[in-house]
Amino acid sequence: MARPNQILLAVVLTTYLIDLIPAEAQGGCGGFSRTCTNVTIDDRGRLRAACEDVNNDYAVAEINLNYYVGEEDGVLVPNSSDFVPVCPRKSVRKPDHHVRTAYVLEAECTTSAYLLKTTTLAIDYWISNNDGRLIWNSCY
Repeated sequence: MARPNQILLAVVLTTYLIDLIPAEAQGGCGGFSRTCTNVTIDDRGRLRAACEDVNNDYAVAEINLNYYVGEEDGVLVPNSSDFVPVCPRKSVRKPDHHVRTAYVLEAECTTSAYLLKTTTLAIDYWISNNDGRLIWNSCY
């Protein structure tokens, strides 16, 4: 039987080693468009989609992009926050000319010169479907 010190050491080492594995190898870097449909975004930046879980069932999943997407002089920026107040119009779409492409967030954002600028961010690189839940990943 293992002693408490051995168990503690094993837990600490396992946690440390998992942190060394790149997120890509842990299986969670983007690609939610492969298993999610009916993707929408509301005025508050909440992205909703019907996402498949491990049992092949679909349920509504949600992630608030305002926590993960920012804006710099009219351009959407990943791994930032608070794009909603300066980007009054926003939508989620797949580029028209590529039916099998990933989703992009498109928004009209206010620049430092107080002009509206249309900008896009390929959110499929950043969001994954983890058993029917939308997760933001900082893999890229």
